[in-house]
Amino acid sequence: MFKVGDTVIHPAEGVCEIIDIAEKSFGGKTDEYYVLKSVYDGQSTVYIPVESVRANSKIRPALDKGQVELIIDSLEDKEPLSTENDNQRRLLFKDIMVSGNPDDMGQMLKTVHLLKNSIRASGKKIKVSDERIIKETERSVFAEFAFSLGISPDEIPSYMESRLGSSV
Repeated sequence: MFKVGDTVIHPAEGVCEIIDIAEKSFGGKTDEYYVLKSVYDGQSTVYIPVESVRANSKIRPALDKGQVELIIDSLEDKEPLSTENDNQRRLLFKDIMVSGNPDDMGQMLKTVHLLKNSIRASGKKIKVSDERIIKETERSVFAEFAFSLGISPDEIPSYMESRLGSSV
């Protein structure tokens, strides 16, 4: 399915490169593993059983530059996601990041953008749950977008603003 050198997204580690596919023994059982190295944290190495990836997608291919640009360019036309509460929103966002579906990622970004603007406009203090959702979502999405675009994650908001002609 994947090969050495592929860039993938791991739900907890983010953007990773497959640096090896090796047989490893854990708990007395030998299996074939994808060996992932985090692109942004060189200290982090993750082993994912090849068989579990086939059975249940634990990792997915990173979006390419064209997909990222399409997501950004379509943000203005996206409808925000509708969720009942903070916990439901957090779970939905997590599912979207695991799937990597570009349309859903666009809706998720639109939702985060509107949530941030709503909080700013209200003048109220941001709820801890909303702050966590916004930070986690932006950290994950911006890291993947940055890698695909060949820029720093810190540059993503200004990159998006320049493509959209408005603040994000």
